Amino acid sequence: MADLFQHAEKDLEAYVQAFSAAPGQVGAIFALGGQVVGLEVLFSPDTFAKLLPKLIRSYALDTVEIPGDHSPLPPSDSAVSFLRQVAAAEVWEFPAVGLGKTLRLQANGTVGVGLWAEEALVHLAAFRNNEDGHRNPSGTGLGVRRASWRFR
Repeated sequence: MADLFQHAEKDLEAYVQAFSAAPGQVGAIFALGGQVVGLEVLFSPDTFAKLLPKLIRSYALDTVEIPGDHSPLPPSDSAVSFLRQVAAAEVWEFPAVGLGKTLRLQANGTVGVGLWAEEALVHLAAFRNNEDGHRNPSGTGLGVRRASWRFR
């Protein structure tokens, strides 16, 4: 994985430089190739701003690996539709490794995971997936798990 990031470092840094957290921002919806592919929400604006470059690199790795034009924006209602899917997802709770509960989400075409601790959502990540529950937008068959592959 480190070699993959190093090989794409220049391209990934261009993505990181293109985006910054807005004041008070705690989450983002990510789109690749004209399609919404995932979201990340964190408990505080400071934490989100600190982790945003890492999240961007992780999602952008899918883009820099695939040749072609990746500039199309998704339709304007795609983000709202994705948020509705996440909000309507079935949720299962499990004891977390540390404090709180791990949340697993699944809806038609969407999967996710969250951490709930001390009566607050600490982190939520959700992704689009295909019919068999796997997400691989690159079609490369790589065995490496990136942001888009983290949860099924």
